[in-house]
Amino acid sequence: MSGEIQKFRGRLVERQREARRLDMLIKGSVLALRNELDPFRASEDLNGEMIAELALQLGDLEIQLKSVLAEVAALRRALE
Repeated sequence: MSGEIQKFRGRLVERQREARRLDMLIKGSVLALRNELDPFRASEDLNGEMIAELALQLGDLEIQLKSVLAEVAALRRALE
């Protein structure tokens, strides 16, 4: 096995771990948003700043995850 293939496989494992980490963070952000967006809470009791911050965080995590998943796909193609 060439050193290049080993390098690609190692990188693939790293990026797959990163994708799992980001996925867990996204799920946590979704849960936090759901908690803040309690439909039974009065409108004046909503924490708009927190909701906006969580939404931005979720969007950033999604962008990161899509980037990592694209890297994973490229590495898989390179290893075929």
